[in-house]
Amino acid sequence: MADSLRALDSDASTLKAQVEVEAVAGEALSLNKRQYALGAISYLALLDAERTYQKSRIGLVQAQAARYADTAALFQALGGGWWNRPPLADAAPTATAEPNN
Repeated sequence: MADSLRALDSDASTLKAQVEVEAVAGEALSLNKRQYALGAISYLALLDAERTYQKSRIGLVQAQAARYADTAALFQALGGGWWNRPPLADAAPTATAEPNN
């Protein structure tokens, strides 16, 4: 359980960083689009900004996926999934030994 909590803490900081990276890459892409429209940069530079933005989006999705996976692992470590287990009455042994008299 402690490992799951550490993983979630790490995921939170990674996710926060990826959100910031994605925001900065989005702003850079927007700026490059305006510069391209004005003729200040080449189409290749615009494509490079688009590629950088898409890579940051992929990183964000991967960070979110890791967070979800580690949240599920914590849930499982805490005993989650109890509704899928058979009731205690069904899990008890069916044959009881009678005392020998």
